[in-house]
Amino acid sequence: MKQGERANFIVKGAYGYGANPPWDGMKPFATLEFDVTLLSWGKRDLTEGRGGVMFSETDRAMSWQFPEPLDDVLVDVKGWRTHGEGSGVFVDKEQVWLSLGSGLFPRGFVRAMKELSVGSTGRVAVTGSWIFSDRQMITAAEEFLLEDENVLDESPFFKPNVTYWAEMRSENRHLLGFPDLADIGGKCGTVVYEVKLHNFHRVVHCVPDGGVQVKFLDYGIEDDYRSDVEDGDLLSVDMQAWIVKDGFRDWDEEIIPKRNETMTVGEEELCRGLEMALPRLSKARKFHIRMEPMYSTGAKRSELAFPHHVSVEVAINVTRVQHVHELPLDEIWKRAMSRKEKGNALQTNKSYSDAISYYERSLKMVERAERRLKDSIRRKSNKTFTITAEEKHRARSELQEACKALHDMMGDRLSSSERKRAEELSSLMQMDLNVSQPVTDGEEEEQQQQEEEETEETKLLSSFLSLRSKLNSNLILCQIRLGRYSTAHRISSRAVCQDPEDKKLLYRHAQALAHTGQTEDAIRSFQQLENLPEFSAAAKEEIRRLKVKLAKADRQDRGVYRRMLS
Repeated sequence: MKQGERANFIVKGAYGYGANPPWDGMKPFATLEFDVTLLSWGKRDLTEGRGGVMFSETDRAMSWQFPEPLDDVLVDVKGWRTHGEGSGVFVDKEQVWLSLGSGLFPRGFVRAMKELSVGSTGRVAVTGSWIFSDRQMITAAEEFLLEDENVLDESPFFKPNVTYWAEMRSENRHLLGFPDLADIGGKCGTVVYEVKLHNFHRVVHCVPDGGVQVKFLDYGIEDDYRSDVEDGDLLSVDMQAWIVKDGFRDWDEEIIPKRNETMTVGEEELCRGLEMALPRLSKARKFHIRMEPMYSTGAKRSELAFPHHVSVEVAINVTRVQHVHELPLDEIWKRAMSRKEKGNALQTNKSYSDAISYYERSLKMVERAERRLKDSIRRKSNKTFTITAEEKHRARSELQEACKALHDMMGDRLSSSERKRAEELSSLMQMDLNVSQPVTDGEEEEQQQQEEEETEETKLLSSFLSLRSKLNSNLILCQIRLGRYSTAHRISSRAVCQDPEDKKLLYRHAQALAHTGQTEDAIRSFQQLENLPEFSAAAKEEIRRLKVKLAKADRQDRGVYRRMLS
């Protein structure tokens, strides 16, 4: 039999159950008749024993790159239907791109693509409800064409985003000739696909509702994806954008023609979708970003604004990345302050989790600028100072005496060539120290300029250190407000070690100690603030409260011991 064929088998007499039939009522040596349809053989069942999707690999390639359910795949595909009236090829295409996450293709086909590596060829036999796509199943359920109300639950790729599916549903569009709704009810029989996977684009980021997808192109060939973009980086990109219709890019509806743009990560100048996607990009790599209408809003730059009523796809190639730590220090200061102010506004509105995100981003920039400034100051302070004429004269005299003593000690034991070499070395050493000219005006100006630069860097470093203390203090407060006391204690312990003279940090650290049950340590920390006007009242109240807590705990402990000994 061939796959999909139907046959009738007749088994007579002793070739059946013989003289001992398995159940009562069957005559000995009865003739048996079987009606058989061959679905598959030598295949794996991908539907947990239900037989809906059978898969086998006919040609295995030495690759470990497998697509995921949302990826775009480049395949050669051939498909044919098998039913009682025979079989017939309905699709035969080469080098075609399919978007597995679009909901247009049979669920069984999408399920089997996860098992196929790049360069391999496989055969998939699909039957039952698995021959229909997600969109067909949704449409069928809406039109009450299916009796099984739970059929949608079987789809592992169904996303409950009603707006998205309502806009993009196209139940009569079947790109590869897949069966339409009229075939529901068992008329399709079995659908068989033979497919070869050449390449795929990997979805490296997808928001929970599927509204923003970032695809890294040619992941099946170039599998070294690694995002090297961070908050505050300056990106130079080549970009182009189109409107998306029925799940596919409309080449005639170009929104942004191909051009070069500069974007700053985290500055919130772009629409919501692009702001989410930028940190996922990588230098010298091509990406496609697809956004639903709700994520195309919020752009402050008019030249990069998108229509709010349609889905959009943006093609981006990152040509240059200037990391935030490479920017001028005044630019880093502006970006760090911007994120701190946004965090302060969110904290005022009691959005503590979002405020923490902004504070942490600002703190990361501040710490990098701090390391950069400290390294610069250290390098300049380690430069050799100018030797005075008196010091050079004294050193030269000592060197001459040492050379004369060495020559007298060695005497005639030196050969003529060794004596000549020793005299040359002595002359070179004397010449090196014989530069006793006074410091020129140019050298003096350069030295003065270095000292001024070092003074400016020291002042700027103090500003960054002060900002770091404020950010740590705000972070600790937000963590305490959210009840994350152990995290607040960890941050405050590190911050107090960095800035032991900052009294506000000490106050936050004492609060964290009190919340983590370290009452005695908290009291000692508050006592250091008792005599400071700014913290005196609050510190005294905290000390009183904590001492009451300690006394109560002590009475409870004594009661426990008394009961144990009685």
